Formats: sequence, C-alpha cells, structure tokens
Amino acid sequence: WSSTQNRIRFFDDGSSSTILSSNTNPSTFKTTEGNFTGGTANITIKFNFDRNVTIADNPFVIYKNDFNITVSEINGTTYGKDFNRSVDQNITFYYARVHSPDYKTQNNPFIGNVYYEVYSKNGFDPANILGGESVDDVYWYINKDHNSTSFGEIFNIDSSHDKINVTKNASIANGVEKYSHNYTGATYPYKDRMDINASSWLIYNRFDQNATTNHYYIEFTHSGDWAGIGKNVGKVVDINISKNVENRIEW
Repeated sequence: WSSTQNRIRFFDDGSSSTILSSNTNPSTFKTTEGNFTGGTANITIKFNFDRNVTIADNPFVIYKNDFNITVSEINGTTYGKDFNRSVDQNITFYYARVHSPDYKTQNNPFIGNVYYEVYSKNGFDPANILGGESVDDVYWYINKDHNSTSFGEIFNIDSSHDKINVTKNASIANGVEKYSHNYTGATYPYKDRMDINASSWLIYNRFDQNATTNHYYIEFTHSGDWAGIGKNVGKVVDINISKNVENRIEW
C-alpha cells in the first residue's frame, strides 16, 4: 500500500542518540562527546514501519546495506564516515495478528485455541517462522516461533453481553494459546461476540481502520433441546439440536 521508504519511522534511544528531524527518509540524529571513545561512538538508532490495520503486508527484509550514513556535521564542518557493516545484521518484518476461529459447542466450559499468525500471500518466509496454515483463512500462517509475550500478547478476552467468562487455560506455545470459555446463562442456544484485546501490532480488521480489538463468535448449544413439534399436519417432528441442524425437514 506504500513504499517502505515512505513508511519508515526512525526513533532515538534517549541515551546515545537524539533525533533532530522526524522526516521519514532521511532523518538526522545527534550524539554527544561523552559517547565517543578513541574517536568512535556506538549509538543506537531504532526504526520501524507504519502499519495499516486494514491491509496485510507480505514479509520483507531490510538489509544492512539499505542504510547509509552520508554526512556528520560539527559547527559547519563535515567529519566522520559510514558505520561498520561487518558487525551488523539484516532484519525481517512480518505482518502479524492474533486470531480465533468461530466456535460452536455443547461443552461448558469450552476450551478454544487462539492463534498468533503472520501473513504471507506468496509463501515467502525468510526467517523460517511459518507453521501450519490458519484453520480458517488463506495466506495466514501460525507463527511457530511466537512463544513469548514480548512478541505481543493478549491482555484479555471479553464477551459483548458479559455472559461468558474467559480465562487463560495454557500459555503461548508455538503460536497457540488456550482459553477457557464458561457460559453463565441458562438459555440455549446462546451466541455472543468475543473481543480480543491485544498488543496494537496484532490487531487486524480489513473493514475497520479504527479497530482496537479482534473478534470471533462462540455459540453454546444444549444436548437436551428439541427443534419443535409440527401441528395440524398429522405428524410430529423431533430433531435433536445437538446434531447441529442445518438440513430441511421433509414432510
């Protein structure tokens, strides 16, 4: 949706470097005399890229040779040289989300999986993190290397009508996290929307630029419920709802 140069954002580390210009490309930084030892200063320059909540990106690699330090100016005089590229490394960016399929169950409580996924339309996987395909969506893959909340986390999952309590059942393992859903009502079937509150870089909604959560639906059914009784036709129809009725009733 835009070139990487237009989307790049630079940040200082508040210690060894300070950003002077917030332009996307290029940007200007300064450092102080106290950071120099033997004529060399080790400074940290952080960068990231704008992320559109509605548009997923294919993975892309930023190489060390994509950056250049062209000038260093002190009191109008230019000094310095390029950085030491022999000790640098490349970095890969993936577009990620947290995702759950919709569920329909007779079990209460019900334990469901929530997945940490990354997008790759052409299967490009330079960091070798793609696990199995998403359970219900093309071009999305489980991030098998997502095993820590430092990569992004779920803060909580809320039901729209406060009738389903959700608690974590197991911590993240290979991009999968388990949550227990306990329906507290007495009416069946019952269906509700579940909102996943997670790290901002894990939010994806192709229809809503202002989305702050991801969501899924869960429906609780009851094995003792019946579909109904036909009257005035001379026949009685008993169909157990627990069999997930989606067929026509033949008279």
